[in-house]
Amino acid sequence: FNKNLLVFKETIPENNINNRYDKYIISLNKEKDNISIIIELYNINYIEQILSILNKNNVNVTFFVSKDIFDNNLNIVKQIIDNGNEVELLSDNYTIYEVNKYNSLIKMISNNKLLFCMNKEKNNELLKSCETTKLYSIVPKQNINNLYSYMKNNLENGMIILLSNKKIIVNELSSTLSYIKQKGKNLILLKSILE
Repeated sequence: FNKNLLVFKETIPENNINNRYDKYIISLNKEKDNISIIIELYNINYIEQILSILNKNNVNVTFFVSKDIFDNNLNIVKQIIDNGNEVELLSDNYTIYEVNKYNSLIKMISNNKLLFCMNKEKNNELLKSCETTKLYSIVPKQNINNLYSYMKNNLENGMIILLSNKKIIVNELSSTLSYIKQKGKNLILLKSILE
């Protein structure tokens, strides 16, 4: 055996996430201690409290923001991004027109771009729209109302958890984030799965 004769050739897998817009992402890598939280915003209720809780806990999440908030409260979108969070579009159909429009707004305020579309359930028509606009399709765990209790009973590696800006979530968010950290889990942004 002569180690000088070894040849190392690095190859990239043919099937990697960078060219798979036609598949659903239902979890992160389950072999790593990572969890991702998504917060859907149909309105701006409780957004100040949510951002304050996230900042106090030194946590960043991915917000899926409605077209209405983008159109009427762009300052809120900027505030979310300025706090280190990720912003994606919340839509029912992800047409080319709207993805281009809101991609331009995101680039204007943050120099980022849209990466994901959210499917609350597997829907082939929506998956096709996301593929056409080159967005990755996320199917998170459904909206959870008793957040702390749910996490105590179901916490596992790779979870993508969907929350809404509701009072009950705001009340349980800080204790839930502390619990997740106590269990040795890392809270990461969705875009981290593409790295």
